Amino acid sequence: MDRGVYLLLFIPIIIGVAMGILMLFLTKILKNKSAYIAKVPAFIGLFIFVIAMLLSVYIRGFEGASYAVLGIIILIFTIISYSNARRINQHR
Repeated sequence: MDRGVYLLLFIPIIIGVAMGILMLFLTKILKNKSAYIAKVPAFIGLFIFVIAMLLSVYIRGFEGASYAVLGIIILIFTIISYSNARRINQHR
């Protein structure tokens, strides 16, 4: 395969994982705040997921697929972040 195909696949994965780790870190920092503030990173991640998926529909080809990969990875970390925020606030 061409080098560009690898870049269009692995760069969105790296960016998505970095954003996901940042989301989890912010959720952990905000756990001492109220229940709603701890869920803010998950809601922002969901918003970014929706935007990435809309972009993947409008942009055709490998570029659109890379936006879809980015969106799916962010969605996975959003679900993890939301469940962590919910679990943290249930133990209070």
